[in-house]
Amino acid sequence: MTVYVFCGPTHVAAGDLDPGWVLLPPAEQGDVYRAAARKPDAIGIVDGRFQDVPAVWHKEVLWAMSRGIPVYGAASMGALRAAELAAFWRTTTRSRSRTPAPSTASGPRPRRW
Repeated sequence: MTVYVFCGPTHVAAGDLDPGWVLLPPAEQGDVYRAAARKPDAIGIVDGRFQDVPAVWHKEVLWAMSRGIPVYGAASMGALRAAELAAFWRTTTRSRSRTPAPSTASGPRPRRW
């Protein structure tokens, strides 16, 4: 099972990932489309970049979903896109986050996630 997970400051520990999960840096515009083109079993959006580059576009999330790829959103950018596209999301889950802010700035690209 191949799952692409876009994650940055809302870090997922490597030990928490199942085999076959690929940890990627915070998503920016075009990343979800490119990941979906590889036909993964699922895509997870946790963090995304938005201050210095265009953010993940709603249409690329919808495009991935239209191809039958489950897209999961959590924490930062993923939670925002999940809320904005709630009418199209297949399932919703309650947040278990202890972070009071709905989003976290990811910082400039030179920081390594």
